[in-house]
Amino acid sequence: MAVFRDMACQGKIVPSVFDTRGQPLWVGMSKRLATRAQRLALIARDRGCVGCGADPAWCQAHHIVPWEADGPTDIDNLVLLCSRCHHQVHDDGWRVQQSPDGKRRLRPPAKGHRPPPSNKIRRRRTAKPKTKLLL
Repeated sequence: MAVFRDMACQGKIVPSVFDTRGQPLWVGMSKRLATRAQRLALIARDRGCVGCGADPAWCQAHHIVPWEADGPTDIDNLVLLCSRCHHQVHDDGWRVQQSPDGKRRLRPPAKGHRPPPSNKIRRRRTAKPKTKLLL
């Protein structure tokens, strides 16, 4: 089996699972963004933001295991999040958790958790010079 997997990787063959109309639902690592069919499946499953219930029109597909960390673009690894909840996950340490009944919910960080450092460039405020240089 390992030989076939190695051959598939070298040939850039990616296993996919399709819906009844041939639209891909599980695309592995071949695509980063959710397909139209995946988005429709997410809307049917999540019915909106898993954090606050916002309308699906206001939501984005979010990778539970980040794509950069080899998280596949599969509906099992995607949830719908509105912009506010998406920022809570990426900036404030919130996480998506699946309950025993299969529903996905947004959970706050544990007490004492510090959010990850921001990648945003912060500019230091400096006081305006009190005197002007004369040239």
